[in-house]
Amino acid sequence: MCDRNERTTLIKRLRASGLPEYGFHIFRHTHASILLNQGANWKEIQVRMGHKSISTTMDLYSHLAPKKKAEAVGLILEKLNELSA
Repeated sequence: MCDRNERTTLIKRLRASGLPEYGFHIFRHTHASILLNQGANWKEIQVRMGHKSISTTMDLYSHLAPKKKAEAVGLILEKLNELSA
């Protein structure tokens, strides 16, 4: 994915900034997390991440969107209230 020089440069910059020595893969997680939490659909995220299967995308990144769990509960409660009114 990246050559040794890019990895060395990344580590050098992270150290200079006082940050942990993350690899490039963390940027994929950040990208997916931002997309999920801003409401992007799973299919778009799958395509952007280059996964063959959407289940791979969901298995890898679903934990990055905890607010989506609360939104799901809100949706069902809203519908239940509507049906019982």
